[in-house]
Amino acid sequence: PAPPQDRFNAGQKLGAALLGGTTVALFLTGGLLWLAERESTFRIAGAVAAHDVVALVAGVLVVGHVWKAALAPGTRHSMRGMTLGWVRRSWAREHHAKWVARGERERP
Repeated sequence: PAPPQDRFNAGQKLGAALLGGTTVALFLTGGLLWLAERESTFRIAGAVAAHDVVALVAGVLVVGHVWKAALAPGTRHSMRGMTLGWVRRSWAREHHAKWVARGERERP
């Protein structure tokens, strides 16, 4: 079993950081490609390949996120948290024990 997790586990944090990084990279490489269409000064070798690789990585991250959120049996209940803003306390204790414990300590 995994060690107790807080509100976001290591995989969620890593996924968010990677998706944020790929978003920035897509904007930068896409911007270079857009500028290169207008001015040859901005043509950089490998920009198309870099943009394609980053887009592939972002696509894999999104597909993995959807699979984990909607189809994986152990985390399917998390959809309720994303759509309605709440999850069962028993599910939260199982998947995010530190988060539940912190909330119970802070409750008056």
